Amino acid sequence: MDKASVRVALIACFLFVSLELLSGHFTTAQIHIQNGLSILRGFGTSVEDDGQVLLFDIVPGSIDDAIVRAFCRLNLQLELFRHSYQHPCLALQIAEPETSTSVFRSVNEAWKQIERLFNRIFHLTDLWRRQQQTLPHPPVELPPKLLTCQHQIQAELSACLVVLRASKTSMPDQDPKGLVYGLLSVYHTMASIMADTCLRLDDESVFDSHTKQFVSILTESIAMWKTGQSELHHRYLRWPCIHMSRSIVDIGWIAPLYYTALKCRIRRVRLQAVRLIETTSHREGLWDSNIVSCVARKVMEIEEGGFYGHHHSAAEKFLLSSPPRSGDMSVPALPRLSRIHEFRVVLSDRLADTFLLFYRQAQGRWKEAQVSTRGKFYNSGY
Repeated sequence: MDKASVRVALIACFLFVSLELLSGHFTTAQIHIQNGLSILRGFGTSVEDDGQVLLFDIVPGSIDDAIVRAFCRLNLQLELFRHSYQHPCLALQIAEPETSTSVFRSVNEAWKQIERLFNRIFHLTDLWRRQQQTLPHPPVELPPKLLTCQHQIQAELSACLVVLRASKTSMPDQDPKGLVYGLLSVYHTMASIMADTCLRLDDESVFDSHTKQFVSILTESIAMWKTGQSELHHRYLRWPCIHMSRSIVDIGWIAPLYYTALKCRIRRVRLQAVRLIETTSHREGLWDSNIVSCVARKVMEIEEGGFYGHHHSAAEKFLLSSPPRSGDMSVPALPRLSRIHEFRVVLSDRLADTFLLFYRQAQGRWKEAQVSTRGKFYNSGY
């Protein structure tokens, strides 16, 4: 196809994705995303031996720039949604001029940097997963090349955080309530946790050392929730009551809260993350608040069982507007064998009150569980 035809095909593909997502047709939406990525493969330059990183050299502000960045955002959503299990991964990168800056000139510039680092993390995680498959037993030491890559990503994340904090009040396109800065912060924190843990895929206890960062995501999300309360109408919402007028194809706060609920094993923290998701009655692209909150609760149920005993009820009693305190962290650690290492949610194109969750604990086999949304209701506070 010539360039004009490719543009038309990609724009049509993006429109189809948007319509399918807003309709709740998640399977078809993912197929359209993959079709768009397949078209893009022919126009990007492979910059890694495995062919899983594509670099695009395009004119900033052009129509091609807008199209590629739209698919970068869709691909980021897809990779975040599938990050919990091994899958074919494609990372998209846009060539940016090498510049050193003390502040971000815009929210968009800050997001470009964070998005680029997410793609590097996805690719590194995929590399290590594929290498592990070829090894007869777990290695004593990690491959030096992968460690070097991890250290580079961590250094760039640290530098990005310094610039982001310096830009808190100087980005001209930021909203007056600071919600966009809050979103940038929680995504940066999530990326930092992913970068620190991406070479420890066989050890879920590694997340225990990141409790402070999970609490940071939660605290920032609480601040955003409180800021936006004046714009929300409080009422109980019954499945499948989703307010499509507030749904978006872009990303929002659901993904970081979902990640917190899944990977932080402090019951108070993960439960509060779930409850915050449950105050959201819309979709953010692939992220349906009703579905992901039910998945997170099912994961908690599988992992925790009756492990916490009387601590269980104590952790339930808190105000949604209050961040966790140090006393909330003083609970026994979940046993390693109870923790889910990989899981995959099977979404469909039809509205249903049950769907499948496949999961694997430690070195065990894959198991299947049904996740139900039947009778679920949502409250804006507790």
